[in-house]
Amino acid sequence: MENFKSVFSESYQSIYCRAKSIMSKEEDVIALVKEVYLLAVESNVADVNAKAWMEKQTYILGCGKFRKKKAREAEIIELLETEYEAGKGIDIDKTKELICETFMELPDLYHALLVAFYMDKYSIKELASMMGYNAGVIINRLNYIHKYFSKKLEDYQEEHKVKVQFSVQMVYEALKKWAAENTMDETVAQNLYTSLCKELDLPVEALVNEVDESDDADVSGKVQKEESENGIDTVKEELQSYSVKKGLDKKQVVLIAAIVGGLAVLALVAILVLGNGDKKEEPKDNKPPVEQNEDDIQEDDVQEDNTQDDENQDEVQENEVQDDQTQDEDTQVEKDSTYILPDSNSRRLTRADLQGLSKEKLRLARNEIFARHGMIFGVPDLDAYFGEKSWYRPTYSYDDFYDKVEMSGIEEANVALINQVEEGLE
Repeated sequence: MENFKSVFSESYQSIYCRAKSIMSKEEDVIALVKEVYLLAVESNVADVNAKAWMEKQTYILGCGKFRKKKAREAEIIELLETEYEAGKGIDIDKTKELICETFMELPDLYHALLVAFYMDKYSIKELASMMGYNAGVIINRLNYIHKYFSKKLEDYQEEHKVKVQFSVQMVYEALKKWAAENTMDETVAQNLYTSLCKELDLPVEALVNEVDESDDADVSGKVQKEESENGIDTVKEELQSYSVKKGLDKKQVVLIAAIVGGLAVLALVAILVLGNGDKKEEPKDNKPPVEQNEDDIQEDDVQEDNTQDDENQDEVQENEVQDDQTQDEDTQVEKDSTYILPDSNSRRLTRADLQGLSKEKLRLARNEIFARHGMIFGVPDLDAYFGEKSWYRPTYSYDDFYDKVEMSGIEEANVALINQVEEGLE
């Protein structure tokens, strides 16, 4: 990197925005931005490629801090045609505002996924590679996010009678709005630049924006229009291509099944025909039919009785199993009463659910979500607290947990919400 000052001036807002989509705390955002620049200098990235290279590294480094690699089967992206473009008559400003608000409710890595997919136009395969997941996880998360946005907008429309509606286009426009509102303060940028210069043993200078504003004024309207059109087209094509591909896969499976079924029928017919032919060719046996004596008949009756007894016994055992399962479920209900938030693994929590909980209770409730999956915290008070719970099964160390356990979107969202409420009490 030959001209560090120029590269930093032109790229720090872009890198900051992407880091902010991954990290919730400002100090973590700045630390990630600094790490990206140091890596760029160490890797001797050419100035002309530096911005794009560092944007990608921001996702790789940032998501690597949360990486989980458990595979998950991919759902098919099935958006209606009306869900791509903004509908007629909707309140566009309100729709974007609501999507931005809902965006902030999602877990941190969902932020990064949306920004990388909608703003940076990375393909699903590229995202999977950068974020350390398989494509199935990426698809599932996009599906979850789209459904979550759609539900929020539907609820608002029903309550306030304002026409707002989910669409891929509105998500794209809302994220541009979010990015414009989340920029690094100039003083913070200068301090970060100074710190980097000292660490890299470079002369410290006053940081200035080196973008030529006169050029921007001439082409800004055209650039914004092209960016809006091309941006949504790229995203739409990626979603549709994946949906079409999966659709073709399903048709192929049906076709193959039909062919196999047809061959099986033909084979069965052939066996029957050949079997009948063999029977006709067999020489007739003139021996009289064997008579079944009384002992044989009694033996058959005994076997039938035994069969009935076995069936009855199976029925009794099945009923006993069902009774045991019912008892287990009743016992589980009792055990669930030892949770701080019994349904935090199955229901999206609201701030109202957390009212009245102390900071310590919130901390326990947040870690309770991890404890359900068997996390061993390595923190004495947490391990002692959950060790007393009858439902807790310590299984994974803290380091292994994120590689072997995939929490649901609801659980991750609840962790994020509890964490936000905790920080608000500081």
